[in-house]
Amino acid sequence: MGKDLHSEPFDESTQTKLELFRRYIKEWLPVFLAKGNPDWNTINIFDYFAGPGRDPEGTEGTPLILLEELKKYLYKISEKRLNVFVYLNEKDKGKYAQLKEEVEKEKRPEYRVKVANKDFQEALNDTKPLFSGAANLVLIDQYGVSQVKKEVFEELVNYARKDTAFDIMFFISSSQFHRFPNDKSFLQFLDMGKKEGEKTPYEHIHREITERYRALVPKDREFFLAPFSIKKGSNIRGVIFGTKNLLGLEKFLGACWKIDPIYGEANFDIDGEGISPDQPSLFEEHNKPKKLSVFEGKLKNDILSQKLKSDREIYRFTLESGVLPKHANKVVKEMKSQGKIEKPKGFSISNKANGKELKVL
Repeated sequence: MGKDLHSEPFDESTQTKLELFRRYIKEWLPVFLAKGNPDWNTINIFDYFAGPGRDPEGTEGTPLILLEELKKYLYKISEKRLNVFVYLNEKDKGKYAQLKEEVEKEKRPEYRVKVANKDFQEALNDTKPLFSGAANLVLIDQYGVSQVKKEVFEELVNYARKDTAFDIMFFISSSQFHRFPNDKSFLQFLDMGKKEGEKTPYEHIHREITERYRALVPKDREFFLAPFSIKKGSNIRGVIFGTKNLLGLEKFLGACWKIDPIYGEANFDIDGEGISPDQPSLFEEHNKPKKLSVFEGKLKNDILSQKLKSDREIYRFTLESGVLPKHANKVVKEMKSQGKIEKPKGFSISNKANGKELKVL
């Protein structure tokens, strides 16, 4: 049996994961709760590995972070008559009892909370009927790699339909694939053979695992994925985020870039370039990571070749590259000042992009 992660104070890697969740939930909730005319009357949040709620020193875990952030929207929930449901599941009976006690102190009548004591698959099966016709956020903070196997991931992606808003955030110990690439228990999830595991740089293993999941998304389905790598000692774990909506992807990437202002995807120097925002180089070009340089170069070329013509196309390309609209806007502004393009009125590299096209001069 593995180490009980809740028996000791949350370590730095767990704190990073919790910070990422808090930053994202701060962005996610107002999209559905604070809009003038909400697109969804029912909002569901499912945390299938909720834990006891706090660590031994009282630091809040995901369930209590969520309930704390929900308090900011109690008036909006009542005013708009929204149906908000929070499902918290914890398999361990002792942790379940503690979680239930913690939730009783925090819950409010404006939304419903259910605390369950089931294994993951049973909890998932019980809640799947609630997905349709609602805005859903699914959290799977699993231990290791065993729960979000191929079949589970494909089933979750299948719920990202027109009548459903569906975001997922799951945690995975990616380095286990690198260390044990031929282990049958891992191969059944993503079919990652030894050859592939060996050629992937260890620091990039979470990126590689994300690509494996991305390959499972049907070709006719729009479902966007983004990783955030977390290093603890020699182990690399991480979060994989998935959404059917580009705005959801932008919100997640925004949270990532606030934690990692260099690459927007890790709590360590993932590309080994030695760039530090606290000790910048005197030479400006040395302060720009290769990731941004490659993105800027490709964006310029694709605009000039008219592979990317509109604000909507550039917005999507930007987010799928793992960077933010501000990075793309910088490139477009520079090209405009150099007389290479003409930008029409109303052009917006954002969720408000409406198909306005750049003119190449």
